[in-house]
Amino acid sequence: MKKNGFVFLGTPWKSTCAWMCLMSLLPLLNDAYGYQGVAPNRGVATQKVKPEDAQKEVDGLKTKLVTLNEQLTTIEAEINGGEGDLEQLQNKYRDTLDEVNQTIETLKASCLIAIQADPGNQKNIQTVMGILLNDAAKGDDREVLITCDRLIAAGIHPAYFEYAARAGRIKIGAREIFDEALIRLREAKADDLPRVLLKTSKGEITLELYENEAPQTVGNFLSLVEDGFYDDCLFHSVIESFRAQSGGPTRNDASRQDPGYSIYCECYQPAARPHFTDVLSMAVKSSRDTGASQFIITLNRTTELDGKHTVFGRVIDGHEVTDQLVRTAIEINGEATDIPNSNPDYIISAEVIRKRDHGYKFRKVGDPEEEKETPLPPPTVPETKSFNATKSEDQPAVEAASKEAQSEAVTDTASDSDSKTSGATDARGKDAENTADADIDSTEENTTSDDQ
Repeated sequence: MKKNGFVFLGTPWKSTCAWMCLMSLLPLLNDAYGYQGVAPNRGVATQKVKPEDAQKEVDGLKTKLVTLNEQLTTIEAEINGGEGDLEQLQNKYRDTLDEVNQTIETLKASCLIAIQADPGNQKNIQTVMGILLNDAAKGDDREVLITCDRLIAAGIHPAYFEYAARAGRIKIGAREIFDEALIRLREAKADDLPRVLLKTSKGEITLELYENEAPQTVGNFLSLVEDGFYDDCLFHSVIESFRAQSGGPTRNDASRQDPGYSIYCECYQPAARPHFTDVLSMAVKSSRDTGASQFIITLNRTTELDGKHTVFGRVIDGHEVTDQLVRTAIEINGEATDIPNSNPDYIISAEVIRKRDHGYKFRKVGDPEEEKETPLPPPTVPETKSFNATKSEDQPAVEAASKEAQSEAVTDTASDSDSKTSGATDARGKDAENTADADIDSTEENTTSDDQ
């Protein structure tokens, strides 16, 4: 909205309040449906604090946000009325809005601490979910999913994610974030997926592998880890806000590309997982079924890779390490260009720290079809009582109130999401299919690679 030459940005606290109002219409889920939650053993840092102290901090921040919102309303009125120095008022508005944003982030962190101290306080969960809905609408999938992991560890009821995934005012991309959170909740309850520890020159990264959706790719990856294939591998192609690629060249052998075979892609399966930030995905050459050992860790949400590269895991610890990896290339006109004199980071060692109690086999391209029949145990899907499975007597009123709350929500943040995400996708354009390709020798025909 633009008045007197000044563009009023959407007030985050107003839209967050609207989402919180919507979430507050849910009943006390854990008590109502007997959900037992997930044991907090997912590597989430815990912080001992008294429940009353944590709640006092939350309540103080909410009061502060109300005051800041009133200040913004007053400044808007002064600008619209042409009162006072316009430039000074505009600067004051921006400064206050920045303080609102910072306070919201602090409130989210404080609520998570309070939830850890008192998991039964549903109002704090509703506050966090209201903030997450706003973040998801802006396309911040990494922050939303990391926070969802913390809520999962605290024993959140799956209905919160289900409700968020079908909220009427958020776009499909935002809904998919909460669909992913639901899958992660089921995985956390089973707590049996394979894990690998990467020790890198920048620190440790713990990976959890999606055996349920990509068993062949996971079997190949575990085999290479146990053979020591990834020891000393370079992160030879790292592009800001896109991906970090490894699994080919080593510090002593820059020409090495793969283990001498290829595996079949699993990205065409109906249950294939999407490319959110911090996922582990198979690098391929220019065509299907050409992946082998090279993999990427996504540094942003890369939907253009969905259906072309197999997602087979994610980072569950060490997010800050991927942020610190040396960037070795940049994109110019949609093409990856090496940064001169960059000194790439590398994997010191890779170790399997957990796997399921069965053998891991995989089928290489060209192997007889019979090998594909190797039996694997079915995915472990724990039983969780769906919010939809039991209708409370108040459900019609809840749904009606939800629609009313949604209609009153501030819509300005949707434009922020569009402006934030549209440029990132357009910038890749031509490089969408090749930017995560495994490196191959430049003399080979009909293949492309980021690191030619």
